[in-house]
Amino acid sequence: MDKLKAKKLNRWLVVLALAVCVMVSAFCVGCVGDDDTDGVKCTEHNFVKVEGDSNKAPTYDADGRELRACTQCGITAYFVLPKLQKTDGTESPEYIAILDSYVVSYGETLEDVATKYFTTGWAFVLDKETTVGDASDSGYDFAVKFTPSDSAYSVVNKTIKIVVKKAQLKDSDITYINPINIPSSINSLDEMPLVLSDTQKIKGTIAWAEGQEIMRNQSADYTYIFTPEDTDNYEIFVGTIRLNA
Repeated sequence: MDKLKAKKLNRWLVVLALAVCVMVSAFCVGCVGDDDTDGVKCTEHNFVKVEGDSNKAPTYDADGRELRACTQCGITAYFVLPKLQKTDGTESPEYIAILDSYVVSYGETLEDVATKYFTTGWAFVLDKETTVGDASDSGYDFAVKFTPSDSAYSVVNKTIKIVVKKAQLKDSDITYINPINIPSSINSLDEMPLVLSDTQKIKGTIAWAEGQEIMRNQSADYTYIFTPEDTDNYEIFVGTIRLNA
């Protein structure tokens, strides 16, 4: 009889021990941080920022990160801070739209075009020393961009057309050996050659215009014609030279 009572007692002790284990386990399950000495069960985290050198503020180019801790259970975790979103560059206070096409002259560079026509912030994507190309009525497409001074605004990209006309030469583009005087022995300008100097940059030929009368005993302007070798890109130039006769 004592043995039977002892067995029953042992069974009750085992059951009691199991019950205690289950209760302890249930109490401990939950979100408990490393520093949670009270074993607080967290059903919903309440994260707050933890100051520290490991935090990184987001920029317009990269995400940031922030260490946060739950005020209830103490668990910590890093949160991603999405990079900042830029405002459309067309909303920048300094943005001024440019035209879709421009007419320029052969020999100009992209810097020349931008200096004459672009507003602040606009620039060609290609190097500024790039030339506009040969004369073409159909033109060429060039990529340009507007870069706001405030990084909070995005870059605006655009394609414009550059129509290239023949270059209009100037007096300074023609260098010749100036005869100054018309000898008295000459009856026609055809008898007095007009010669380009060695410093002439644009290749071509120079000649007196036909049918000019020599005005004796006075100074007068006489017309010459410069014909470029590259007539596809340069206009023929008509100039004058003052001579004494």
